[in-house]
Amino acid sequence: MRRIAFLAITLLATLLSPNATMADVDSTLQGEYAPDRVIVTYSDGGTSAQNFQVRERTRTDVEAVSSKEISPRASRTAVLTLGKNVSVSEAIKRLRNQPGVVYVQPDYKVYALDIPPTDSYFASNSLWGMYGSGTTPANSFGSNAISAWGRGYTGSSSIAVGVVDEGIQISHPDLAANIWVNPGEIAGNGLDDDNNGYIDDINGWDFVNNDNTVFDGRANSTLDAHGTHVSGTIGGRANNGTGVVGVNWNVKIISAKFLGLNGGYTSDAVRALDYLTALKIKGAPIVASNNSWGGGGFDQALLDAIDRGGDAGILFIAAAGNNGQNTDTTANYPSNYVCDGTANNRGWDCIISVASINSTGARSSFSNYGATTVDLGAPGEGIISSVPLNSWANYSGTSMATPHVTGAVALCASMGLTNPRDIKSAILSTVTPRSSLAGITTTGGILNLDGMTTACSGKSAQALLTITNTTLNATPGTSIKLTSNGGSGSGTLTYLTPTTGCAITNGDSLTSTITANCLVYATKAASGSLTAATSPAVTFAFALTPQATLRIANTVLSNPANVAVRLTTSGGSGLGAVSYAVTGTNCLISNGDSLSVTAATTCRVTATKASASGFAAATSASVSFVFTAVAQTPLAISNTTLSVPRSSTIQITVSGGTGAGTLSYRVTGTNCSVSTAGLLKPTRITSAATCSVTATKAANGIYTASTSPAVTFSFT
Repeated sequence: MRRIAFLAITLLATLLSPNATMADVDSTLQGEYAPDRVIVTYSDGGTSAQNFQVRERTRTDVEAVSSKEISPRASRTAVLTLGKNVSVSEAIKRLRNQPGVVYVQPDYKVYALDIPPTDSYFASNSLWGMYGSGTTPANSFGSNAISAWGRGYTGSSSIAVGVVDEGIQISHPDLAANIWVNPGEIAGNGLDDDNNGYIDDINGWDFVNNDNTVFDGRANSTLDAHGTHVSGTIGGRANNGTGVVGVNWNVKIISAKFLGLNGGYTSDAVRALDYLTALKIKGAPIVASNNSWGGGGFDQALLDAIDRGGDAGILFIAAAGNNGQNTDTTANYPSNYVCDGTANNRGWDCIISVASINSTGARSSFSNYGATTVDLGAPGEGIISSVPLNSWANYSGTSMATPHVTGAVALCASMGLTNPRDIKSAILSTVTPRSSLAGITTTGGILNLDGMTTACSGKSAQALLTITNTTLNATPGTSIKLTSNGGSGSGTLTYLTPTTGCAITNGDSLTSTITANCLVYATKAASGSLTAATSPAVTFAFALTPQATLRIANTVLSNPANVAVRLTTSGGSGLGAVSYAVTGTNCLISNGDSLSVTAATTCRVTATKASASGFAAATSASVSFVFTAVAQTPLAISNTTLSVPRSSTIQITVSGGTGAGTLSYRVTGTNCSVSTAGLLKPTRITSAATCSVTATKAANGIYTASTSPAVTFSFT
């Protein structure tokens, strides 16, 4: 029994006590609340005229500018918008003792209970919250959802849950297939076809903006990210090739949006909860509402709405809060409420309060706890799920733990257990005990979806089922015939693999056309009084056989730059084609295996033998080939006339040399000059000159520089 019931009654008594002073009223208003309105519940114990007079008197006493029924299912409760000269505390003082008024309270403000994310994208531990000790991947502190899925329990599209939160991106690739569509509405006709008070509520309702657009997210904003994130944990679609997977592969999610970027108010939460209750009464298969939010003080109107849902068979799954506090002594709402339907003699509490644990099994440092007020722990730290716009993110908070339990309710209901009290018992009675939660939660344990499925099915477990293959390796394009042992009963034996690129054909043949490590489970279906059984996962490796060492076989590694080298290899395996790659300036490979250069350089070459005949591709170690420059043919000055009058000039001519190097000339001797074009002349025609000339052809490409012998010219 939750001890906080006494605390709540004490608070309510303080609010209504006729002897309370104004200071008393102020001191009991816990948390934030709307400054311009109060919530009033009337007894409506008189005639219609008398009840009308009570309402008129209360409106007059607080100078109310408007009075609006809080919800179609709470006709005795109204939200009064106060006159500008009347505060909330003054309104409570004026109305609390009036005949015909049951209670008056603030409209408390509440917030989503997440912690700012530490990583905007995927984290290394991926979906640890879905793992178990015997799953692959494994984490003994996860919810063990993988084992439940392996038993064939993946949810049902005939079960629905309400997400009372921010909005949901209903088009998200991980959510679109699991978003509820109101069967009683015709989209876009502007009519309230199902007569529930909401026009075109196709996927739910937005109680913040009072319209049917349940998603208002946009780029560069976190609007509706929280609601989208918790929805992905409840029912992220499986096997769609993207993103994450939720506790339920199949479920219907109804958006009851009442939170915006800056939180929301309990008056809107009441309307959201009553909306779900009304849908349930009209036949919608709602089994739970997810409530990853909290704040404010004790709120009778909100508790009444939770109770109405409980009476209709809706479990209220609540985040325990992120204050790191003991809620046995410091209340957190709404998780501390006791929803026992006292007025209707229901006799059991419809609330499950959820703490957060991390991937090491410790209670998250931020998570609230309470030996009598918090029921169990669930993964809530480093949880990856869907966010707008078609993306995923890593969030932490009791907000993230709560949808694991909401998903558990839906999963249990999908197995045929219909009584909400029994579903709650199935979840809480099968927790895995953890020392980190012992004595600080009612169960002392964490959510165990696999154990829960046995309780929800009412059947016995089969004998251990195992995959018995001893050869676990094959090459891509071949197949492995799967074998197994164990299990009980006459259920059909099937194999499944969740690994991309792997497939089961002909019932028991595992194949892959690519290199892959294929996880395989064997499942024996439920039969008679036996549950389904799933084997531990076995990994089969489809991999190509490594080739023998491939080497470049050339032994001559230094060559003149004008010589092309034909590359050769040794080693390797199979029939794959050999190709070469080269790095280095002025290096090139032509005709597949011919290495040549356009200048003296060093070239590093690797050989690769392609994958073929079941062998993986192989690449050799690199080998360096050195190409040295080549000498030009002899360069000579070819002039035959070597003596001319001093008034003349001589054009130097050359022969020989190789390549396209630039010619230059050098002259020695008094009274001599030569131009870059090779024109030789005396610097003064008044004097004779004897000039010694050499020609040089510069290095170019693969050739070294070349210089001619000196030739002597005379100017007389």
